Amino acid sequence: MQVEFLLNWKDLFRMLRHIHTGQYPRRNYFFYALSVFCLLYVFYNLANSTGDVRFLYGIILLPLFYMIIIPLALLFKAKNMWKREELFQKKFQYKFDSKGIHMNSAGGKGLVEWETLRKVHGTREDFIFYVARTQAFIIPLSSMNDEKQEKLREILKENLSEDKLKL
Repeated sequence: MQVEFLLNWKDLFRMLRHIHTGQYPRRNYFFYALSVFCLLYVFYNLANSTGDVRFLYGIILLPLFYMIIIPLALLFKAKNMWKREELFQKKFQYKFDSKGIHMNSAGGKGLVEWETLRKVHGTREDFIFYVARTQAFIIPLSSMNDEKQEKLREILKENLSEDKLKL
């Protein structure tokens, strides 16, 4: 089976976001939960306080950093990568067979063997293929019809163990 597609900056942003959160998922869940707790704590104290609330400014830094600044930085990075890199302006071609994923793009050709894939994560919008914690590539679902998506799921199930698949 073969898939051809162009990436846009939104696809790159989703990929960068998945790479960022996928590196250390437990850490990210912890910081998101802590950020939400900090926000609730700040709002509770602002609503019920009659005195000095300057100490709350320090507490709001974690949620501000983790829930706003990091996503904005990833967004700007994705937009800049898409504009500057010629690679993202041209089509990507991926061919799936029993050996692995044959990749062809403006950046060159290559083969990712099934054994070297760390994990494949399916979302509502993409298939994300992790080669390492900080290396991944993406196939937007918008580049395939329903039949091709189902065929790709079947190929992945045939060639990867269940612990490597999150579809």
